[in-house]
Amino acid sequence: MIYFGFYFNVKDAIPASQDPTLEFLRKFAIGLTSGTISSCVNIPFDVAKSRIQGPQPVPGQIKYRSCFQTMKLVYREEGYLALYKGLIPKIMRLGPGGAVMLLVYEYVSGWLQRNWTPQHPPYAFETNQPPEDLLGTVIQFAVLSRLRILT
Repeated sequence: MIYFGFYFNVKDAIPASQDPTLEFLRKFAIGLTSGTISSCVNIPFDVAKSRIQGPQPVPGQIKYRSCFQTMKLVYREEGYLALYKGLIPKIMRLGPGGAVMLLVYEYVSGWLQRNWTPQHPPYAFETNQPPEDLLGTVIQFAVLSRLRILT
């Protein structure tokens, strides 16, 4: 929720650039920030999940039972920073990973909107239009097969 919400709200608030390189960097920076912020918000829940799923401190006795109970217990016994253990590696993985994922989404979405308009339907086989590339052919076949036009 934070990841996509932050990205799309900030993307609309920061003006787009006509230069493709600057636009790429703008989207990358917003995606990186979005991935970083969502990691910071999520890490206490991730720590609680790891404590619940991992071995209990005393064999045969369940110490960590639920998410919020575990977060409260970790905070009380180990302090606030214990809820943020592993934050730096997580940010190093999910910050750039989030930026790349959102960039792929943006560019694939743009390509689909440009190439799958009503004037250029995804079922170009029926309109005798040759597919422009192999990916288009595969997608067209998958769509037509799913729609039971091709059997």
